[in-house]
Amino acid sequence: TYLSLSIRNVLGYRPDDLVWKSSLRYIHPDDRDIVKERFETLLDDPSSQLAVEHRFRNREGTWQWIETRGRDLTDDDAVEGIIMYARDITDRKHRERVLKQLHDSTRTLLRAETKREVADRVGEAAYNVLGYSNTIVRLLTPD
Repeated sequence: TYLSLSIRNVLGYRPDDLVWKSSLRYIHPDDRDIVKERFETLLDDPSSQLAVEHRFRNREGTWQWIETRGRDLTDDDAVEGIIMYARDITDRKHRERVLKQLHDSTRTLLRAETKREVADRVGEAAYNVLGYSNTIVRLLTPD
């Protein structure tokens, strides 16, 4: 029934764009089931709290990671409803993905046994972690 003006800063929408509309249609199809499950848990157990990370389509049509939290305050006379709040976690999710790729690449590099394998793993890491499509690995010696 109400959205704060901060929705514009987070997702680009005006509050009137989303009031009285189902949020599920803006949630990534792969994330809808978990969001529905967590929301239903909140409805079934008003003492519980909702916390879920998911992708939400912003006004430009791209997917943005947000963390949604909520509480059932229908018994609170001042609120009489469910309060939900969300924050943008897109940058954090990107950093997590890069760190995982870096970790995986490091483990693979440590298993390399030949110079050729090391060079191949470095090239793969440069592509997977940094996005470099062309990499040259040069073996340098003190000479």
